[in-house]
Amino acid sequence: PLVEPLGVSRAVLIQTDVYGADLSYAMDVVASDDRFRAIGMIDPASPPTRTDIASHRSGGVVGYRLFMRDEHELRQNRCDAVERFFDACEHFDAIIAPLSSPVGFKIIDGLFWLRPVLRVVIDHM
Repeated sequence: PLVEPLGVSRAVLIQTDVYGADLSYAMDVVASDDRFRAIGMIDPASPPTRTDIASHRSGGVVGYRLFMRDEHELRQNRCDAVERFFDACEHFDAIIAPLSSPVGFKIIDGLFWLRPVLRVVIDHM
C-alpha cells in the first residue's frame, strides 16, 4: 500500500543472511501477494537440488544469491555440487545473483563465461 502511490507495481525481495538457506519466509511473503518474487540464498555446501529449484520456482523464487565477497567465499562456490546447481538453474531459467566485491569480479566472470545461458545479475555495484 505505501508504494502504490509511487507507481511501484512489482518487487523482487532479496533474502538476507539472517535466514540462511531457509527460503520458507521469502516464499510465504511471495505467496501472500502476487506482485512479489524472491531471490533466495543458498548454502554452497548443500545447494538446492533440481527438485528443490522446481518447487522454489513454482513458489515465486526467481533466483538465488551466492556470497562471493572474498577468496574463501569464492572457493566455496567452486565445487561439483554448485556446478550441478548451476546446471539446474540453467534448466529452470533461475537467476544467479552473486553478492561480490571488486576482488571477485574477475573470478565471477571466469566462472560464468562458459555458461552463456545462465542468467547472472550482480547487484550492489
